[in-house]
Amino acid sequence: MDGIQVLLADTIQKQLTLRQVDYWKKQIPEKCIPILWFGEHRQRSLVSTLGANPSRTEFFPSRQAAKDGELLDRQMSRFYTFTEEDLSSPTKPEILAKIIQSYDKYFNRNPYTRWFGKPSTTGAYNLEGFLNGVGASFYKTVNLGCIHLDLVPFTTLDDFSQLDEAQLKPALFYDGWAKQNLIRLLELLNPQRIFVLGRKNVEWFNKFYYPLKLDNEYHRGSTKARYGLSRIQVGHSKIPIAGVSVNLGNPIGFDKNSLHEFGAFFRSII
Repeated sequence: MDGIQVLLADTIQKQLTLRQVDYWKKQIPEKCIPILWFGEHRQRSLVSTLGANPSRTEFFPSRQAAKDGELLDRQMSRFYTFTEEDLSSPTKPEILAKIIQSYDKYFNRNPYTRWFGKPSTTGAYNLEGFLNGVGASFYKTVNLGCIHLDLVPFTTLDDFSQLDEAQLKPALFYDGWAKQNLIRLLELLNPQRIFVLGRKNVEWFNKFYYPLKLDNEYHRGSTKARYGLSRIQVGHSKIPIAGVSVNLGNPIGFDKNSLHEFGAFFRSII
């Protein structure tokens, strides 16, 4: 197996270990794969965005369907899901290959555009709109390709902010597992820039990954946001990183033009 397959196999094994605990067995659906990234990872120049953890929306049509274990139908599916047969040996190379292919094809299938945004020639909104200002896109061949990563690669039925921290922190953060998993992934993907999205995610990143604080203010017209800048050492590379206070998948207070301007601002400084 190559490095990415080894990392994926290790991450699947971590998910299986978590599910041996009653709390995580209820939170992490059995057939949902861990998601290491969203988008084509083999592009030469990459920007990475970083959120909290994959949403149940990636696998289920509604919250109730998630509770009932009713996955999206095949035509609407966004990622590979484990079959009953897979579950007996989920780290076989042929299964890992299918999972990785589903990561890479995400934005060509049925992406969750209410958060990522749609491709547009007249000005995209949501996260894609910001990225277009940076000179990147999830969808188009531009200066920079883009992939999305998360602090934690496991889909949970509850939102990340609703998870029990007394379960979450010891299981994934206190022993450094989440940080080491992300470092291994960044070494393999080698993005040129990273954007940590949202105040709470920046707080988690600052506490458990690398120092990053929202100690600057962006203010243009009626648009305001906090941001922080840093560089992180990953392998032999120092990667520029920006944290922003805005959840750019739901950018309250920003329109298409101001999202593009916000992205262009970061394009000029990192």
